[in-house]
Amino acid sequence: MLKKEKLNFNEGLQQYRLALEYKSYGADIKAIEIFKRILYNVDNIKKTPEEIHLLSIVEDSLATVYMEMENLSAALYYFNKSISSINTLLSFDHQNINLHKNQALQLINMAHLYWSLGEHDKSLTYSQKAIEQYELFTKLNVGGASLSLKDEINRLKVEIINSKPKK
Repeated sequence: MLKKEKLNFNEGLQQYRLALEYKSYGADIKAIEIFKRILYNVDNIKKTPEEIHLLSIVEDSLATVYMEMENLSAALYYFNKSISSINTLLSFDHQNINLHKNQALQLINMAHLYWSLGEHDKSLTYSQKAIEQYELFTKLNVGGASLSLKDEINRLKVEIINSKPKK
């Protein structure tokens, strides 16, 4: 059972680093516990853009751990939360190219997960959203576009289309 704690931004950041340390040693359950403790105590955080960014990173990390553990429903839940947090951040700073890139990566993760679950239509939808986000990213990042991100999106899209059952 999680207990409510007073958690400020720096303490949340320290807890996040600790969870990553546990994760690096293969202690995924302990890392999950710490990630969840940070999220559980989010009510005690003021929710400045920096704090929301920390939360989106924690949500993404938690989703990634669940994905590696093949708990795909939990991974989807936390990737969705991370996408929502990034959307909130974009409302503060719509021109931030790193947020657009992170959003595209989250959408790719969602497309991969839906593809793994055999939900090809949803996977295609998230691939298209990732492409749209990538296009925003490239408009803001003129001259420095990440081809590997675009290649990843296109590879996933082809994979989905080729594996989709014919009607």
